[in-house]
Amino acid sequence: MNHGRQRQLKEQRRKVHAFAVGGLVDYVHPSDDRQLAGINGRAVAYNPNEFALFYDRLTQDRVTTAELVHLDEQGASYA
Repeated sequence: MNHGRQRQLKEQRRKVHAFAVGGLVDYVHPSDDRQLAGINGRAVAYNPNEFALFYDRLTQDRVTTAELVHLDEQGASYA
């Protein structure tokens, strides 16, 4: 089990310990007017109180790999 998750479960306080590894394809600085195109993917989430890994919001299946991940203010999706 992840030590960060163990600490979060014990203390019942949110800790930043989830991460993704990959290559950055594009980004938009907050001062830019440009918008990134979304992807036709599925919503992914991480809640250490429910699951030890990222999971598909619809099916609740664990997500351990993805070809592409889109992160924005509304959350994350993967394909």
